[in-house]
Amino acid sequence: MNRKKVVAIISVIAVAALLIKGKGLLETRKAEMNDASIPQSENLLVPVVKAEKGTLQNRISFLAQLDADKSISLSTKLAGYVEKLHVDEAQRVKKGELLVSIDATELLSSIKALDATLLSQKYDLEVARSIHERNIKLYKVGGLAKEKLDISKVTLDAKKAQLANTTQKISQLKHQLSYLKITAPFDGMWQWQKFLLKNLLICRWEAV
Repeated sequence: MNRKKVVAIISVIAVAALLIKGKGLLETRKAEMNDASIPQSENLLVPVVKAEKGTLQNRISFLAQLDADKSISLSTKLAGYVEKLHVDEAQRVKKGELLVSIDATELLSSIKALDATLLSQKYDLEVARSIHERNIKLYKVGGLAKEKLDISKVTLDAKKAQLANTTQKISQLKHQLSYLKITAPFDGMWQWQKFLLKNLLICRWEAV
């Protein structure tokens, strides 16, 4: 028997031995599986909800500032102090409604002083007119020089000018009293106010 045949016989014997051993292991494993207990299944509770048809909205919050499409800053034409607030911040009001009253003490005091001056100037004017009319009569009869007549005329004109000037000042001050009443320029909202009573006015007005 040559060497190749010997190797072939040994290989066949080895394969047969492996097959026999493998079969034995397989039968042993089957027996173990048959002897093993069947695992019990567990009941699992799963929460469910009823499906409904609708729209899914994704909302994201952002910081923003809301501004009116029309707004103006309000202030007085005259320097003054706040006497009274007639509205609250964020209050809605109508056009022409009174918002703020400014202290009119100084303005009224000036008008009172000018009224006294006007009364005195009216008296001075009447005196100057009386003197000038008398001088005209004297001049016509030759009892007064032309120079003195002219002086009385200049004095009369000066008194008239003083009276007219004082009257105009009083009229202007009385008109300025209207500046001390701030009213709403249109329907809107008193947005914010940065002042205290007796302090100068700084405010903002917005349309709504």
